[in-house]
Amino acid sequence: MLKTEVVDLVIADHRMPRLSGTEMIGLMRASPELASIPVIMVSAVNPSLPESDRNRPTVFLSKPPDIDVLAETIISVLS
Repeated sequence: MLKTEVVDLVIADHRMPRLSGTEMIGLMRASPELASIPVIMVSAVNPSLPESDRNRPTVFLSKPPDIDVLAETIISVLS
């Protein structure tokens, strides 16, 4: 979907059906068209985030994120 839609930001869960959020980020960072898109990852569990920037989200928020914190994070990431 990211290859057919133009997006400014991705908000993803760490646990997803086909691949994890960190795996998705790795695929995004490997693609020149998608590499610069920021990713906010949310999760009910605190995943061990990779040391490498390649698969690391721009921001990690615990679930459920406070709506004000989420809004501020989105504004901060996009500015």
